[in-house]
Amino acid sequence: KGIDINVQSVPAVNGNYWWLPASKVVLTSEWDDKQPKFQVGEAVGLSVYLKASGVIETQLPNITFAPISGVKQYPDKPISMSSQTNGEIISIKKFSNVFIPEKTGKITIPEISIDWYNIKTGRFEKAILPSQTFDVLPSNNREVIDSNNIPSSETISSVPEQETIVQTS
Repeated sequence: KGIDINVQSVPAVNGNYWWLPASKVVLTSEWDDKQPKFQVGEAVGLSVYLKASGVIETQLPNITFAPISGVKQYPDKPISMSSQTNGEIISIKKFSNVFIPEKTGKITIPEISIDWYNIKTGRFEKAILPSQTFDVLPSNNREVIDSNNIPSSETISSVPEQETIVQTS
């Protein structure tokens, strides 16, 4: 005997946004250090987790970390997984990013948000990770690399190579 399934179309008000129909969506974050300390030239890691109920991992959108003036960023490749709990599929996608401030002052890690469609209420919702502002302290390292003072390739190629002596018996 067959099973009847009621398939609904994507609501027109969705526009061209990523379609994420789920029963629950949550964004959480975790710093590598519980109390991150931003210093010029020092790496600070952040992991953002997108967790959704009722969808498989391939349905989860990617998160892009917005550019921040005076901060270099190095995102890792996302990691995702799905599991089943009490008969419901739960999917998680982890996004990791490293921030390296280039100057002192204040920086703001921008808000991250995901639009999704709540299949239980039939309404669009938004999962939000609020922005965070931090003070960037001077480097403890006396020799902070200034990107304007990086030696040219000519200078580097003029450095003599060390001779390697291999002794055989």
